[in-house]
This record gives sequence, C-alpha cells and structure tokens, in this order.
Amino acid sequence: MGARLSGMTSLALTKLDVLAGLPEVSVCVAYRVDGKELDEHRSILTTIARAEPVFAAFPGWGTLPSDARDVADLPGPARAYVETIERLAGVSFCLVSVGPDRNETIRLRDRSGRGSQGR
Repeated sequence: MGARLSGMTSLALTKLDVLAGLPEVSVCVAYRVDGKELDEHRSILTTIARAEPVFAAFPGWGTLPSDARDVADLPGPARAYVETIERLAGVSFCLVSVGPDRNETIRLRDRSGRGSQGR
C-alpha cells in the first residue's frame, strides 16, 4: 500500500539472517476494524485507532547460505517469507541480505527491468 502511494519501484530486505532459527516468523497482512478485515490504505487511515493487525505465520528456517546469489538459493520457508512480502507490498526486492558481510547480499532485478547495481 505505502509502496504504491509513494511510487517506490523496489524494496531492500536487510537482516533476513537475524530471523534465522526462530520457530515462526509473522507478517502483518491486513488490519481488522470493527470485525472487518481491511487491506486498503485509505480505509485504514480513518480508523487506525481501532485497527488490530492480522498476522500470517510462516515456519522458521535455519541458517541461511552465505553464498546465496538468488532467492531460489534460500531455504523454502525463507523464500516463501520473501515472496509473500513482495506480493503484499506489490513491489519487488532489489536486494536481500542474508548476513552481515557485503558479499552476503543477493542483488535482484526489479520489475522495471533496470537490473541490479554493483554485481
């Protein structure tokens, strides 16, 4: 929602490795207001004080491969987490970091076709 409103063309996901080892990871997928689920930004703004987050739970994952160069190299649960955030945001990731070192960054193509920088 926010990505569409601000005109973002891509997102960066950092510190994915910090979530490694957790039994479960959650993502807010909507808000519930007065018993009704809302996922449209305009609807939530007028009722934000009464909004309750709605979470989707994902199974956790173990250690991420430090040599990952594509999202496909990630464990299935981590890949599902990344792909779900992209789908919900409506914007692709341009990078995903899987560790603290510079070389532990997956650089991706964004939907605009501009490609990644710094490969």
